[in-house]
Amino acid sequence: MRREACHELKRLPKITGELKSINFRRTTPGSLLRVLYGNKPPPPSAVVDPTHPALRYGRTTFSHVFRWRSYTGFMMRAVPKALLAPPLTRHPDPPYTLNEGPMKGRSANMSLLDCMAKSVGGRAIRQDILRKFKTTISLIVVRGADVEGKRDNAKIVFRAEDAGRAQDWILSDWTYIIRPSLAVYGMPYTEFIPQLRKALREIVSDGRRMESQWAQLAIKHRGQTSARSTHAMSRPRQKSSNAMHEESGLSTSRPSPPPTPHIPAGDRASSYTQRASGSLINTLERLTGSTPAR
Repeated sequence: MRREACHELKRLPKITGELKSINFRRTTPGSLLRVLYGNKPPPPSAVVDPTHPALRYGRTTFSHVFRWRSYTGFMMRAVPKALLAPPLTRHPDPPYTLNEGPMKGRSANMSLLDCMAKSVGGRAIRQDILRKFKTTISLIVVRGADVEGKRDNAKIVFRAEDAGRAQDWILSDWTYIIRPSLAVYGMPYTEFIPQLRKALREIVSDGRRMESQWAQLAIKHRGQTSARSTHAMSRPRQKSSNAMHEESGLSTSRPSPPPTPHIPAGDRASSYTQRASGSLINTLERLTGSTPAR
């Protein structure tokens, strides 16, 4: 499959803003093991941040919020980095330092991973497709690349109002997952740029809205926790009934029975014999009407 040439990319305009490039290296803090094809929240013990609010979503809400989005030639999905699984292999730091935050010097950080099937060409073609994604994202974010016209009259333009505004195109705390088809390999940039601009815009718009909701939930949860702790500290401690009786001089304990006198083993036997013989004498007196000799 032959790739289309793009004459507008042969002579790019000079970068005038502070943003110079997009950094894709060492920006993913975990693994896609749980969220690549998962449609339900992973267990809190199996994610980078077990306190993330999205872990309380139901299956339906989770699958809708973090759904796959279809565009011409590819599909894209974005999930917060906090929902990734901890890495199976931890590399030494340094030199393998994770690039956290939205910026690294004059480069914007973006976590981008692909899950292309092996049926999409050979390895070299898959690498070219991934490189095309990274190049196009850099053109859009850094230089404000867009397309004017349609079909045969379409041409690439660079809009200064869109250039260098990484926060309008990239969610720095999210990981983007792409699933391209072989059509992307031969797709002209005049067709590919509008599709990728649309994908980035939609994900940023929905992502900012979700982050705002999560922040409000976190504030609400923190306020409820603080109110419960304050109420527990201000509530007087209830005394037990025993403590109240002790303060009033009364005792709730039952009086102990008198102690049983200790009788030696021999005395206990003779006492039993005396009681038995006395009972027998009384019975004989009632039967005979006379007192037997003792």
